[in-house]
Amino acid sequence: MKAVKTAFVYKDAKAKSVKIAGSFTSWKDVKLTKKNGVWATDIYILPGTYPYHFTVDGKKKLDPGKPKAPTGDSLVDVN
Repeated sequence: MKAVKTAFVYKDAKAKSVKIAGSFTSWKDVKLTKKNGVWATDIYILPGTYPYHFTVDGKKKLDPGKPKAPTGDSLVDVN
């Protein structure tokens, strides 16, 4: 199985810091880069379904466009 380049985007022009953490990062924070008010990063992930969340200025935030996991995190489906 090959890892798939997966884009994560968070829109908040006023945020000073946005990070993502999920089971695909072993719950370690990965910083997103801000460009034109949009925060983004690409992460290579093996196919599957994974829980994750954003940390925006120190506060946990869900991805509004994704389904919610029983754990209270967002879910991403990579295929």
